[in-house]
Amino acid sequence: MAITDSRLYEGTHAEGNLHAKIPYINLLMPEPTARFVDVTYGGYAKHLGDDLGKYFLATFTDEPSLMSLFLRPMPYRPLPWAPNLPAEFMKRRGYSLDTALLPALAVDAGSAGERIRYDFWLTVGELVSENYFGQIQTRCRQYGVPSGGHLLAEEGIVGHVPLYGDFFRCIRRLDAPSIDCLTSVPPAVPWFIGRLLSSAAELEGRHLVMSETSDHSQHYRPAGDQRPRRVVTEAEIRGTCNRLIVAGVNCITSYYSFTDLSDTQLRRINEWVGRCCTALRGGHQVADIAVLYPTESLWARFIPSRHWAKEAGAAARIESLYRTATESLFASQRDFTFVDSRALTEATVESSAMVHGRLRWRVVVLPGADTMPLAAWDNLARFVREGGAVISLGAVPTNSESEFPSARVRGLAGEIFGESQTGSSSARRPQSRVNAAGGTGIYLPVGLEGLLPQVLDSLLEPDMEVTEARSPLRVTHRRLEGGEVYFVINDRAKPWTGQVRFSSTGAGERWNPATGRKEESLTDSSARLSLEPYGAALFRFDSAKL
Repeated sequence: MAITDSRLYEGTHAEGNLHAKIPYINLLMPEPTARFVDVTYGGYAKHLGDDLGKYFLATFTDEPSLMSLFLRPMPYRPLPWAPNLPAEFMKRRGYSLDTALLPALAVDAGSAGERIRYDFWLTVGELVSENYFGQIQTRCRQYGVPSGGHLLAEEGIVGHVPLYGDFFRCIRRLDAPSIDCLTSVPPAVPWFIGRLLSSAAELEGRHLVMSETSDHSQHYRPAGDQRPRRVVTEAEIRGTCNRLIVAGVNCITSYYSFTDLSDTQLRRINEWVGRCCTALRGGHQVADIAVLYPTESLWARFIPSRHWAKEAGAAARIESLYRTATESLFASQRDFTFVDSRALTEATVESSAMVHGRLRWRVVVLPGADTMPLAAWDNLARFVREGGAVISLGAVPTNSESEFPSARVRGLAGEIFGESQTGSSSARRPQSRVNAAGGTGIYLPVGLEGLLPQVLDSLLEPDMEVTEARSPLRVTHRRLEGGEVYFVINDRAKPWTGQVRFSSTGAGERWNPATGRKEESLTDSSARLSLEPYGAALFRFDSAKL
């Protein structure tokens, strides 16, 4: 194996960027970003004064990354590196990142290699979050304006590793996190990215979640691309924004071409989006399910690739479990919060719920997760001991931050899920255990992760119940100004009519985003609902059971 130290440009996003094809700074180092914030934010402050919040809703950084991912096939595999990385690794991890260890970052080296990869990517994630996002956040707070922006290649969590080390750690440093939605065909709209960024905002107590939203994929055609442009309709634009809003986005920044739309249609779209976002901004999400963003498990299995992350097969299997879990929850009207191991560590256990600030979860879902800091595993075990539920998909607790495997973590796995009769995670059968307090551990092996909604039905009353088995409705629930607000969307291009029942109490109201008017007063938690294609409704109740 030959390992070289060189600059990354060819094959990276820096070369393929549509705006400008120029080399990019190294986000691992503090000096380039320090200069950047002096020149940009310092420049604004010089001309406008130190309170930039008077002029700007937020700042925006657009697709920063380590560039350690090739967008076209290349003859070698990249890893992020910087002159300060070896010294920082030694300071943070307590041992030297010498050349004898580097091969373990690129090939399978057993359990010892998993520990090296874990420590390497943890260090990378810390440096990017501190030296890039942290410096921008600190300077923006100094000037009274939220730091915002969106990251590169948000869709796939395996690609998050080479681009950021720890994507979730980075988005936690954004005071106005954002996503990039390049399509306006609703079934393709990446709602799950919106939920990921809005979850980071919820955990940090932020209220502004943005999206660059457009019909770019339907309109843009590079030279030589003979595909016809596709004109998106008013209903499709409404359906696109609905998907983003139900996922927690509350500020749409439009880059639409608005082809063939009249002024009346444009006014209707803007009023619809404005009303929905205004009605849902503030307060906090109400969801009793937390889904782990399994970054530590990805680190232990990630190996660099010559094109995208196509050679990181073991990490891709974790992503598959993660996507199956989230899509099945979305389709079954189960709203949830993405969490990282830090949130699981910070949370307190109260009355069979895991509590983080104003958020409360009664079920934690672990997609493909076998590696986390011991403190997070300990808190999950405490949660189950006091009546909470943990559902593990395709893997069981195995590794801590320092032991691969960890006898202590395996002991906790036995306590939560019961002792395995068949050995490794890959060979385990479905398994469950209920303790004296009612705490539940459920393990679903690979191939059965699609049963997650049915398992949840046995554990939790839904926040919204629909009579139709395969309903196109999707829902989010927020607690605002002492009331319970539900945003319900029809996620298909056909009208829908049916009965819905909310996990609410007291009197209720139904509001129409198209008119901004109350259309119905409700005496109980049930309602007969008729929605146009890609339509929506807002419900408000006095209180809720969650």
